[in-house]
Amino acid sequence: MKSIGIDGRKKYLSTVMAIAEGLWNGFVVSGVLTVSAFLINKFWIF
Repeated sequence: MKSIGIDGRKKYLSTVMAIAEGLWNGFVVSGVLTVSAFLINKFWIF
């Protein structure tokens, strides 16, 4: 019974980590796109 509980907790933890990693990656990508779009607009004005 103990091993099943540990496995379930590991699976839950890895799922949470995967979701968090996905959110973080999305945040980083959107941040990079925003910055590069801002820079392109700035340079196009000049």
